[in-house]
Amino acid sequence: MIYRFKLDFFHEVALEPGIPQLTITDIYDNKQQRYQLHIKVHNESKKPIPLLMGLLDSTGRELIEERLLLITQAEMKFEFPDMATRPIPSLFRSFSAPIYLYQTVSNDDLLVLMQHDPNLYNRCEASKKLILNLVTEYCANQTINYPKALFSAYRSLLLNNDIEPWILAELLTISSEEELIASFEKPHFELLATARQQIQKTLAEELKNDWPTLFKRINEYLPNPSPQFELFDIKDAGMRRLKEVYYSYLQHIDFPTTKNALLKQFKTSLISNMTETISSLSLLATMGCAQEMDSALQQFYDYWKDDTHAINYWFRIQASIHSNTVVKRVEQLLDHPAFDILNPNKVYSLMGSFIMNPYGFHNSSGQGYKLVAKIILVLDKLNPPLAANLTQKLIAWEKYDELRRKLMLECLVFINKEAISTDVKNSSHKGIKAD
Repeated sequence: MIYRFKLDFFHEVALEPGIPQLTITDIYDNKQQRYQLHIKVHNESKKPIPLLMGLLDSTGRELIEERLLLITQAEMKFEFPDMATRPIPSLFRSFSAPIYLYQTVSNDDLLVLMQHDPNLYNRCEASKKLILNLVTEYCANQTINYPKALFSAYRSLLLNNDIEPWILAELLTISSEEELIASFEKPHFELLATARQQIQKTLAEELKNDWPTLFKRINEYLPNPSPQFELFDIKDAGMRRLKEVYYSYLQHIDFPTTKNALLKQFKTSLISNMTETISSLSLLATMGCAQEMDSALQQFYDYWKDDTHAINYWFRIQASIHSNTVVKRVEQLLDHPAFDILNPNKVYSLMGSFIMNPYGFHNSSGQGYKLVAKIILVLDKLNPPLAANLTQKLIAWEKYDELRRKLMLECLVFINKEAISTDVKNSSHKGIKAD
């Protein structure tokens, strides 16, 4: 299908101030074999909103040719006749418009989209929404009722050699805690972490007889170690990403083997492939292998200490560790000779990563907020725009639980009182004013 629209049109939609918020519901009339999509735009959009879509049946077969609909009114209805069965909608394919979409999709429908949607973007989005649904269920009930077809669906993906490795890696990846937190209006940190861990562990155990087949496919393709200094190859990159995903599951069913494999990968890739070096370091950190991780980090630093970009990775990995000790670690790194508070890239690598880490910035002790506030006031005198940017991370205090709201607001008040730059005073005042 060829769509004849000027590219300027899509550019204007993407740049329009404010993100459209849409609610989409559907109705299927079995007697008349008619399917309808009801769309409501909650905030005014001056430009038509492009909706690239398709319809699938329960086996994944496409029921209509992909088409582009234009949403031009606050409320619209699109009708599709001659539907012998209720279709599964695949909406906003290829991210056809930047929107906030409110739509209820069943786990069974998401499983079909995850396995069969011909649009790769929507296929990956379906897998993320499925995991989000399971996490939401756990946060509400402290239990998960896994769909009957879940494990067979993941097995079919895992064993399908026709799926490009980078797509398979995306489909198998469980959203990070940071991504899940961003998806909730009022996130519960501890429940989200437990839910994610349980889902990944359950999938790892249910597919334990299938992981070796995937590992064989990866090893048959990738050299060991993978060479770094050659032309970029998307399949190579996809396989390396897939290997990282494989180890993230394997740790739940064979921890010693995973740890030893990652240590071996680190040693063999240290001087030849930065991607695999960073991957092994990050996974060792995630697994809580403190002694092995610290030893590997020191080896990494000793080898790459004269490479600024590599040391930025070194800071980023440590600031992202999911441990209650990460606040103390970052405090120590602020005094490390390789850290330079006058260098914005160093600040973003260390403090930017720390702020994104719920175990650091949102530590229930409040020490993470206080540490960030301290750095903001130092930067206030040296680089006010950068300090104001970091202050923005405290402004979203209303999103969190009562304890964290109180702690974040206290830090904002303190920053506003002590700051001397207009940038930081205005930024902190904006957050306080929301109280």
